[in-house]
Amino acid sequence: MTPPPNGSSGGAPKRPPLAGLRFKKRPRELEDVQEGPSSPLSDSLAEVPLATAFEGKVGAQGFFNGMVITSPNMDYVPEYPVERRVIETYADGRWGLREYSRWPQMLVPDMMHIACIPRAPTVESHDVLWETLLPNSSWEEDLLTGVRDLGYVKKEIRTRLTTAAEWQISRFQLNENTTQDRPEDYCEHGAVLVTILRQALERMNLLPSGSETSIAVAAHVQRVSLELAGLSTYLEVVHRRLRGGLDHSSDVLPVVGTFVREGTGAQTCTRIGLPTWFLQPMTNTVKIWRTVGFESLPADMSGKRCDPPVYHEDGAVAGIANLTGNWLRVMALAVSKLLCGTHVPELHAAETPAVMSVEEQGSDGKRARIEGADAQAKHLGMRPVVGGSNAGEKPKKSRRDRKRLKTAANNLTSATDGQPADAGPAADSPANPCQPSRSFVASPFYSVPESWARALQEVSPVPRVAASALYFFPPPFLLDTVSSQLPPPADCVCPAAARNDDKILRYLHNHLRIRRFCRTRLFDPMMSSTPLTIADWRAALWGEFSEKEGGATGGSAAHVRRHKRRREEWNAICRLFGRVALLPSYREDRKASFRGKDFAAKDLVEAHDVRRWVLWESHEINFRCEVMALDTYLVQRKDWQEIHRWNRETAVSAIWGRSASVLSVLPADDLPEQADRWMSASHSDWRTCCDYLVAFVKVMLRWPAFPESLLGAVAEVSDWDEARYRTVCDEAVTFYVKTFMYVARQNSLWTEEENAWLESEFSDPEIRGLVKTGLGEQNDYGDAANRICSDYVLKFPEPRRGETDEEFLERNKRTAGKDGQRISELKQIPAETTEERSERVETMKPLRKWLSQKYTVGPKRKGKGRATAALVLPRASTVKIAPRRKKHNVSAFGLYQGSADAPPRGDMEFGTWRHVCHVAWLDIAPEVQAKFVTQAAEKNAAAAAERAQEGDDEGDEAVYGVESVSNLLDDAMGEVHDKAKWGGFCFAAGLDDLPSGGSYSHRGCSGSRTRAFACRRRADNRDAFRTEDAIAEDKA
Repeated sequence: MTPPPNGSSGGAPKRPPLAGLRFKKRPRELEDVQEGPSSPLSDSLAEVPLATAFEGKVGAQGFFNGMVITSPNMDYVPEYPVERRVIETYADGRWGLREYSRWPQMLVPDMMHIACIPRAPTVESHDVLWETLLPNSSWEEDLLTGVRDLGYVKKEIRTRLTTAAEWQISRFQLNENTTQDRPEDYCEHGAVLVTILRQALERMNLLPSGSETSIAVAAHVQRVSLELAGLSTYLEVVHRRLRGGLDHSSDVLPVVGTFVREGTGAQTCTRIGLPTWFLQPMTNTVKIWRTVGFESLPADMSGKRCDPPVYHEDGAVAGIANLTGNWLRVMALAVSKLLCGTHVPELHAAETPAVMSVEEQGSDGKRARIEGADAQAKHLGMRPVVGGSNAGEKPKKSRRDRKRLKTAANNLTSATDGQPADAGPAADSPANPCQPSRSFVASPFYSVPESWARALQEVSPVPRVAASALYFFPPPFLLDTVSSQLPPPADCVCPAAARNDDKILRYLHNHLRIRRFCRTRLFDPMMSSTPLTIADWRAALWGEFSEKEGGATGGSAAHVRRHKRRREEWNAICRLFGRVALLPSYREDRKASFRGKDFAAKDLVEAHDVRRWVLWESHEINFRCEVMALDTYLVQRKDWQEIHRWNRETAVSAIWGRSASVLSVLPADDLPEQADRWMSASHSDWRTCCDYLVAFVKVMLRWPAFPESLLGAVAEVSDWDEARYRTVCDEAVTFYVKTFMYVARQNSLWTEEENAWLESEFSDPEIRGLVKTGLGEQNDYGDAANRICSDYVLKFPEPRRGETDEEFLERNKRTAGKDGQRISELKQIPAETTEERSERVETMKPLRKWLSQKYTVGPKRKGKGRATAALVLPRASTVKIAPRRKKHNVSAFGLYQGSADAPPRGDMEFGTWRHVCHVAWLDIAPEVQAKFVTQAAEKNAAAAAERAQEGDDEGDEAVYGVESVSNLLDDAMGEVHDKAKWGGFCFAAGLDDLPSGGSYSHRGCSGSRTRAFACRRRADNRDAFRTEDAIAEDKA
């Protein structure tokens, strides 16, 4: 007989009655948050012998009716985490009773490691994983970010959290590699946890956030680190105990433990030494030595809901469907996505050639309008190369070339009124006409590795795309110029390549001031995280953040609109940096902080290391974001889960450092001075770059058309010599550059040769003058289009050649699988016939459409209620009037369909009813069909005789039938689409001049690239469009 708990030899103690009472507790959100150590949960055993799995050293009934919670190896009962419809996040970032890293949860069979999370730190330095973090004591604002109420968890806490988390990652990876007969499902889940933890660490250390968000991210680092610790405990101890048959119930592990509902689960958990609480029916046979009440949450855990809240609802977790019923796993992944799901802006390919951008025009500083969807285009010009692309050969100058040089020389002036020039190569001298935004120019501060120099030289100049060049960070070529105030250093790489810009000192000094905000906004959509144009970056670097008011006081209507557009663009940058970032306008006497030091403008004259660091950071951030965006465009799919994206971004980040999250595109301020990842083969330390080159090749392995010559390069990296390193580097960089250029031009409406010719035409001042003189009038682009079309016919007199087999094969490799497209769906582009060329040249629709879009009339749309400029629609006289058509012959089936023998139409659509009639027509007797055939032949013969007697009268007035009206509406909507970028939906229907038919047309203009479409249907008679009841009413 089991002795009683008090040690006496009497019978079993009399248990107090356990009534099924419900206790009304005070809501936790009304309780005050207390800081301090947690209430110790003693795991000391009561002075009783070991109980079996179904017995209870302690028991508690709480709010259960007919049920009791017993524990065979613990002397307390924690409050039961009742499954609720909503799981809330509190101010300390935890989930209250559902915080599985601190409180026992119901056992999930395939996630037993949750019960193995340690209850207290085993290493003193890891106690930060159990600390309570609160916004008012663990967070501090970062004033250098430039945005109010943004900051980080205190640096001391972040450092300790990072150290503890990295230790848990190393511990798990060691166990993963050394455990025999390891459980693969647990190891796979551990790899996911490592990815999530690294993502959360990068988010905590690199991105400033509000206090609530920062605390939630830090608490998530604690949570995932503790889960990883529980997984290591499972691999080290529990997994071996499960596989063995020994009883370890006397060796209870100091872990969180679990609740169980089934007897087999209670027996298993008790045998392997896990703290166990068994929820079982209350019967007279259940042995309980002592009754206790529920232990509530420690006092240091917050009961105040966080703002914004994170909910887990029934069937969904933070917006993610909970199909497995395992809220633990789904909730962890969902919260990870909400807190750590950051990505670079998407990369979009261009669709049509574009006019020269502001920085590329070099004539009058006027820029073509850029519309919404086009503003997502990317630009490659990131790594300048020493030397020009046409060195050696001196081309013959034509009359237009001399005009261009003269115009460029006349426009080499600085902006007035303290505002940077909106266009023109202000920083370039006439001796160096190459534009750094499109071509390669030498920099006096750095040299480019040989592989990049050769690859980028081949594609110089970059063809114009459908939008201005966009950059994630200030473009390097805006920061590598010189002036009389800021001359080049004595040890510069290429003094002869120095470009003059009197604004460089102000640009560089103000860049130090806005740098932190420019890094922060990349991953915060609320701060307009999209890349900016070169003109926008010029305005940002200039630093005048006061908005401008008023409009132009004179000039043409086109001048007024252009001035208004420029003012709006300027004010948009002012609002971004002046209101969102709360940065005051630039002052020369105000110091800027950079890497722990304060610099005045005059201090930068001698601080050459600051200039080198700024240029390196500008190149590096733009390049890293470009690679990440290009890989996302080529590889990732919409159906990928967040964890798949993080894994892919981790692989890409290895190109410039250790595997990390997408946030690694932001270099740390404490990097060593030498951070060169692209050493040439001639450099003595080229072997230090092999790991980064291998990662570069591994990433591009999944890109379309990956060169076969690089397939075995990764495996043989240990055998590389200098020559092999040079070969792999050259091929990899060349493939990367060509892939980027292919993406940028894959949807072009022109061939490569035509693109090159159009560039010269678009840059001609006479052509641009023809376009600008007509702004605001009807057909304002007509003269320029006619001029280019005439030159095009003379330049390209032959039809376009077809796509070669090699070109088609390469396009197959690049396109197959993208957006669900299959190779079988691709067709080789055939050679153009003479008739097709004549038709294309006669209309030149792509060119006219492009001109109408780029040189549009009216201001940009800014939202609802915005008035737009009036549009001049085509007059009716411009529409070709449809001639009188001959009457169609009557068919036997048509007569049958209109007869009483056909099935009634009722409420069926006309097409459905016609199909039903056709089926019935096939089933009727041949003699009945012959009757209708005879009637049709008689009607057609009578109609032919009538037409022969009437003849055609050329003097008759033209008739506007419904087809003519439809064409007019099509042209009108086309004009609205081309000029306003948005249009409604037009529908016209009715009878034409013939009583036996009708037609309709509709045109959709919902997007800037939506193509027009028209559809016409015919009916055999007017009544076919209407129901029988409506016809009867008309007759009555």
